[in-house]
Amino acid sequence: MMALEEKKQGKSEAMENEGVPMLSNDNYQEWKENMKSKLMNLGSNVWYSVCNGFTKIHPSGEEVQKNSKASDNFNLIPDSTLKRVMHYATAKEVWDKL
Repeated sequence: MMALEEKKQGKSEAMENEGVPMLSNDNYQEWKENMKSKLMNLGSNVWYSVCNGFTKIHPSGEEVQKNSKASDNFNLIPDSTLKRVMHYATAKEVWDKL
């Protein structure tokens, strides 16, 4: 998930304008609902990927694409939290740990 850290820069402002605040100690529920809504708006298959993950041994190209789309949107995570989740391979793993 190193890509998360790289993509985080420059996107925070744009995402906040889309209604997704930066995750903080005080706004997890708000962040979670806004992020869920954003991911669902990207397509039900993207949210499905976050909820169910995919076969890690031989993921299909479509599974990888859905996971990537979801992971790209986890850039509103503070650096301290990002360091705890950036090693996970799937958007589902990150979501579950948050």
